[in-house]
Amino acid sequence: MGKLRHLAIACSDPWKTAEFYCKAFEMRKIGEIHPDHAGAAGVYITDGVINILDRLAEQARRTARRTRSADV
Repeated sequence: MGKLRHLAIACSDPWKTAEFYCKAFEMRKIGEIHPDHAGAAGVYITDGVINILDRLAEQARRTARRTRSADV
């Protein structure tokens, strides 16, 4: 039987979510996609076996863009 190795989670704050997983499950950050990246934004974490991408949910991305635009 196959084993789960990769998981993506859509969330409103990938950096806080990744911090939680790192503290709660002793995972570590292995990569990051900058919030201004055109395609996605998020944090890659792992425990050495399973890799997780905490990805910024698209609705949160649109809200963040509007907020940044309004601040300018």
